[in-house]
Amino acid sequence: MDTARRLRREIDAIDGVHILGEPHMSVMCVGSDTLDVYEIGDHMQERGWHLDRQQFPPSLHLTINHAHVGSVEAFVADLRDAVDASQREDRDRVDAEGRRTMPSASIRAPSFAMAPTSSSTMSSAAQSRAVR
Repeated sequence: MDTARRLRREIDAIDGVHILGEPHMSVMCVGSDTLDVYEIGDHMQERGWHLDRQQFPPSLHLTINHAHVGSVEAFVADLRDAVDASQREDRDRVDAEGRRTMPSASIRAPSFAMAPTSSSTMSSAAQSRAVR
């Protein structure tokens, strides 16, 4: 539970994302009022982390367990980098008239048919990186 509480504090401290609701245990969702969380999830995947995508509202699902105790720093650093990358890409989006645009999160909503079959919240690549 200490790991879950610590992770929650660290995520809430990242500008642009927040934990949805008031989770009492070790299951939580990361959301954003300003950024495409699925894009953030894509950036995390590039860094070796697997986060399930959820919808209504768009969010990234986390299940924290004992295996994650030693990976909080690596996860938070990668999440911060993923949020920064998403913020940069958001600033770069402009339409033909020079107005800033943002992709609709509902367009990118995951299909339940595409849901991963693994229950693991962290890929083996991310696990090996967390050990460093």
